[in-house]
Amino acid sequence: GELVLDPFAGSGTTLAVAKRLGRRYLGIELSDAYAHAIRDRLAEVRAEPPTPVSVPRRPGVTATRAAGMKPR
Repeated sequence: GELVLDPFAGSGTTLAVAKRLGRRYLGIELSDAYAHAIRDRLAEVRAEPPTPVSVPRRPGVTATRAAGMKPR
């Protein structure tokens, strides 16, 4: 739930990714044409469900045991 701030939103890529990841976002764009394009783009973006991530805890471990993997 972090806030992503893009003070030069441009085509809205940063905002689209933030929305897809379920983050709050705020974009600033001076151009009306770009602002309308960003609104249209964001209307098509859907948030993805969060994906669990397994991070190795020490060298030589390709995945944690919680993910069902054993150390090499």
